[in-house]
Amino acid sequence: MTPINKLIDMYGKPTKIGLAIGLNRQTIEHWVKKGFIPYQDASYVQNKTNGIISNVSIWLAADKARADKAKINGE
Repeated sequence: MTPINKLIDMYGKPTKIGLAIGLNRQTIEHWVKKGFIPYQDASYVQNKTNGIISNVSIWLAADKARADKAKINGE
């Protein structure tokens, strides 16, 4: 399960995720649309979820999403 899916399982809709971790709904919706949490937000999410979602899992998911996108784009 990806970190973004874990957040959805933990809190539900983007609005509730945002309220729970202190970010706005639009930020969470952007993450959902991209399919991953950006690298620069990894430590923040780890802290706000008390380590349930680790920064390492976020980094790995972001790397995979970017690699998958590169394959699709023929890079």
